[in-house]
Amino acid sequence: MISKDELFDLSQRQIAREDITEIQIDGTLPIAERFEDFLSKIKNPYCFLCDGTPVKLSFSEGGKPLEELICNHFIRNKDGQ
Repeated sequence: MISKDELFDLSQRQIAREDITEIQIDGTLPIAERFEDFLSKIKNPYCFLCDGTPVKLSFSEGGKPLEELICNHFIRNKDGQ
């Protein structure tokens, strides 16, 4: 599992290389494995491309952690869509 320090380091980078529209996640995997699969494919969950458009995510102080937001996404989207 990726550490909080590694996630923080990723949040500071500004180079988008992976296009999120090309990533497919196996919805039959357990939630933790879907999360790991997503992270391994997106490379940087804070900075990526969406149909060729660079996207940079940031969160306000005191907000929910990225891990929780992504896990909630995979829980709601069990079919991987």
